[in-house]
Amino acid sequence: MSKAHTRLCSHPSPASEKPPAISEAALHRDRAVRARASWSIQERLDFYSMPEPNSGCVIWLGSVDRKGYGQIRLDYRLVYAHRLAWELKNGPIPLGALMLHRCDNPGCINPHHLRPGSPADNTADMLAKGRENFGGLELGRNGHANSPKGEHCARSKLTEAQVLSIRSDKRDCHQLARELCVHPSTIKSIRTRRTWRHI
Repeated sequence: MSKAHTRLCSHPSPASEKPPAISEAALHRDRAVRARASWSIQERLDFYSMPEPNSGCVIWLGSVDRKGYGQIRLDYRLVYAHRLAWELKNGPIPLGALMLHRCDNPGCINPHHLRPGSPADNTADMLAKGRENFGGLELGRNGHANSPKGEHCARSKLTEAQVLSIRSDKRDCHQLARELCVHPSTIKSIRTRRTWRHI
């Protein structure tokens, strides 16, 4: 036997020594984790949600994405909780369909507040309910939302009145640009109608 082996074996722990005690909270947490692993999908949805009595929404209390939609891990991937809830009640979602919220609450997973729809339906629903987060939005011929124009564009530095005065003003581009705190190419683009064409 080696010296290291005899050193390790020379001081056996007494039989009366007990392993460290596990707290009651740790035992409860361990049992809860093991129990949740065997839950059905519906049980998991019920556990991580709570009914809201005033609106009828069932609010998701688990993980959410940056837009507020609930997400749950299923077979090692994240899926949207509201889509999963609708599928459990109504069957598979049609291919390419979005789930539209009648209640306009992204955290709601109540299947009665959800309906399948196309991207164009989603945009029309958003506009009908006034939920666009920028002004000047109109539906194009294809049913999709057009980009905001003019003052309604978040990056706009000029107003429509300023653009009209730029077009009628005969001063040099550089002089106007200094006055309005924009680049001279901005003035030239406005005058040649490369930008602000809608006015």
